[in-house]
Amino acid sequence: MYDFSELLTATSLTEWFSKLVRLSASVNAEQVLFALKKEKLAPNDNAIILSTYPSEWRQKYDENGYASVDPVVQKSFASALPILWDRSIYETFEQLAFYEEAAAYGLIQGITLPLHGPGGETGLLSFKFTLSDRMNYTKNIERYLPIASLLRDYAISSSTALLKLDQKQKVNLTRREYEVLKWCAVGKTAWETSIILSCSEATINFHLKNVRRKYGVDSKGLAVVRAIQGGDIII
Repeated sequence: MYDFSELLTATSLTEWFSKLVRLSASVNAEQVLFALKKEKLAPNDNAIILSTYPSEWRQKYDENGYASVDPVVQKSFASALPILWDRSIYETFEQLAFYEEAAAYGLIQGITLPLHGPGGETGLLSFKFTLSDRMNYTKNIERYLPIASLLRDYAISSSTALLKLDQKQKVNLTRREYEVLKWCAVGKTAWETSIILSCSEATINFHLKNVRRKYGVDSKGLAVVRAIQGGDIII
């Protein structure tokens, strides 16, 4: 059983992608690629791309600007529907040539799920499957598509939160807010923190309320996560 919610606890994109790769086993994926840019009209080379595809293929893809040729990319920007990797979607001469090049690296069977975030983020999540006959390929799609769609939902929600965090400036904490948050980060309750800092529990809760407001979150735990992610506190 896979718990996709663990993506929500990642404190960096590196940790997040490591979890995504492990969770991709839930759809029997052999390789995975995640790509996301802040808005649809942003240049493709501004996208954040995390992948377990062959590095030689990724380099060739970027150097040749294949994102402008790849029909999977074009369809992902235009629709939210899953895209089945199939030769029939490669229509132009350029696209067919691209298909043959990708096939040489084993990128023949798989599925791509478009990503459309709440803030206008656009991208895709691709799962490459082990090569099999047509019947088994179709069965794999039917079996794993619902799971892949759920994983996609968790991926877009958790990744956009990390990306937005990266875009934000550091939160300005007062000295006392910093002290309170740091003790909370190591597991101390409001009451325990009040004893350590020689003040009332109400004062601690007052500072925590201000901290939650500054980070725009609803819980002490999430405020701690945001502070660690942003480098505002170091444990």
